[in-house]
Formats: sequence, structure tokens, C-alpha cells
Amino acid sequence: MRFMTRRVLATMACVVLAASMANAASLSTSTNAPTADGADIYNLVTPPTGSDILNGDRAAAGQTFLTLGNSSGYMLNSVTIYNSRTVTTSGGTWNLRLGTVSGTAFTEIMTDTITVGGSALSLGGSGADYITFTLTTPYLLDADTLYGIDLVRTGAGNYLTWAETGDLYAGGQSYTSPPNGLGGPTISLSSSQDRIMLLDIDAMPPSGTIIIIK
Repeated sequence: MRFMTRRVLATMACVVLAASMANAASLSTSTNAPTADGADIYNLVTPPTGSDILNGDRAAAGQTFLTLGNSSGYMLNSVTIYNSRTVTTSGGTWNLRLGTVSGTAFTEIMTDTITVGGSALSLGGSGADYITFTLTTPYLLDADTLYGIDLVRTGAGNYLTWAETGDLYAGGQSYTSPPNGLGGPTISLSSSQDRIMLLDIDAMPPSGTIIIIK
């Protein structure tokens, strides 16, 4: 591909770039850890030391993270988690929330819903361990901001987990957020645990720049 750069209105740049990265809400799995690059935020250390269940009778499970200092912000495309439980079939609906965090207060700014069929997943054991939730539309993150991202399954069923390690990511902490099956405005932080995860993030170009892909 060849990239051409021109100066245009900043608002137009954001709209065109966001549209070029838009995807339908989806879930995919892999036996291999994702590859981190660019502005990605991640903790991919295994084996896990614990996990939280993603099910309708449990609180939402999540991770806080701190964006870096790119003045134009960052585009969040997807989140990959590590499932530590063997599952042969686990269709259902998952809610993904994104919000800003101050202390133990979570202010929701975006939600997304992903649904898969009842026999669509084979996880753990000889199946996949890494699950990627791709946002319906990439979300623009501010620079130097503490966010939280969490997941919960709506309703009971053959549940997944989101595994943790020790305190290995310096920019945030793992957390849970009641009420069960939803998540709410308060989070319970763990000072000694981080989720095994990768946030697929792209640094936005300088204000007023548009990238045309040919």
C-alpha cells in the first residue's frame, strides 16, 4: 500500500481515519498470543496466577490502563483477553464497557455488545486461549488519561474467564465492578494483580493530517 498525506481540517481527519478502521462487532480466538506493536498496551505474561469468571452471576472483570502522551490521542480497536478455562461450547452475549477512572469511581463513556452462537467457541486445552473482542467502531482515547475496560456475560451459561498475573503492568490494575451481570459506577481494585491482555491501540496522527490509503 502507498500512503499519501495532506493537510486538511482536523475534524475531517478524525472522521476519515475512524471510518477506515471501523469493524462490525466480533469475537475471534487463537492459540497464539497476539503480537504487540506501536501504541498497544499489554501484559502477555503467562502462566496466569488467577482469574475472574465472566458470567451473569458475577461482577464485571476489568483492567485500568493509562494512555501515553500523544497530543492527538489514540484509537482503541479491540481488546484481547486470556481465558484460563477449558470450554467446548460457550455461545452467548458479552457486554464490553469503557470508562474513565478516578480512584474507585468508573464513569462509563462507551459500551459494546458481542453475541456468538452456542457452538462457536472451543477454548482451553486443545482449543484457543486468547479471545479478541473487536469494537463495533474504534473509540478515540485522550492522551495521559486513566481508563478502565471490563467485560461481563449477560445471563448464565458455559462461562469464560479473564486470567490475571502478578503486578506486571505499571500503568494500571485489575478490578471487578458490581452489580453482577452489568458492572457499575464503582470498581474494586487489586494492587497486586493485572489482567493478561492486549489493547490494540493506534496513535492518531497530528491534528489536521489525513491519511489516504491507496
